[in-house]
Amino acid sequence: DEEITSIVKNLVDSYTAVVCGGAYKTNRLLHHFERLKRNLFVFVKKLVSEFTHCKFRPAKAELEFSLEKNAAPTLTFDLGNGKTAYMVGKADRIDTYKKYNEKTNDYTMYVRVADYKIGNHVFSERAMIEECDVQLPLYLFSILKMQDCEIKRELLSGATSFAPAGFFYMPLNIGKLTLDTEISDDTLIMSGKEEDILKKGSAYSGRFLDDDEIILLQDHAPGANLLPSIGRSRKTYYLSEDDFYKLGDSMEKSIIDTSSEILSGKMETNPKKFATDTACEFCDHRAICRRREK
Repeated sequence: DEEITSIVKNLVDSYTAVVCGGAYKTNRLLHHFERLKRNLFVFVKKLVSEFTHCKFRPAKAELEFSLEKNAAPTLTFDLGNGKTAYMVGKADRIDTYKKYNEKTNDYTMYVRVADYKIGNHVFSERAMIEECDVQLPLYLFSILKMQDCEIKRELLSGATSFAPAGFFYMPLNIGKLTLDTEISDDTLIMSGKEEDILKKGSAYSGRFLDDDEIILLQDHAPGANLLPSIGRSRKTYYLSEDDFYKLGDSMEKSIIDTSSEILSGKMETNPKKFATDTACEFCDHRAICRRREK
């Protein structure tokens, strides 16, 4: 905890100096920066806890997928009539684990994609099929189907092929923790109750390879509770390798259908609804939209 506190303080103090320069810092502003320290402390604690209970290791952070020269090549989708769709994005984190295969005398690199979310975003296959939640599977399959390039060789790191281990959202919601976590003797500390909240709030939401060995490599400590419990919900959250590729096919169909509709001029003002919100909440063009809500 002392080491994390020192790292967090140095980062936030440097950030404060850059943002504020020589400007006067009000008490309100200083409070926000202190809050940022507490939030970062909890986030780093989450990462420490995660990789204490996981044998996968980060291989890339903020990996960009696009058609740019130095980016990782993204998937392209043939729309017919000489038209092509492609998507660009940036994966927060790519984790890998290299596993030896005695039968083939070579290594397979298992890959998983992590995305940080402020809030409790839950992956939904239904939303993906409705052309909404394609981000994570897109990043994963951009790696699994990547053509030979420097980034692919870096990720393979001596392995001969990729295999899907999963993809998931990692919640950054801190909630009550920011109220009670305090600085004491220059060290950020957490109560036992907060530690329990932290553990419960760290569970991943996504899809994972239904392989007992790969599951154990990601969540090998009793009570870590990083992956969804293996029970009745196993068929929901855990997929075979074939099922992963079927999921990829569903994603591809969704992207092609949406892209084809856009090219045909079908641009109805009929936004999708997510729980209690609509897509309007995230739209940059609300000010000039033809759709009006009471």
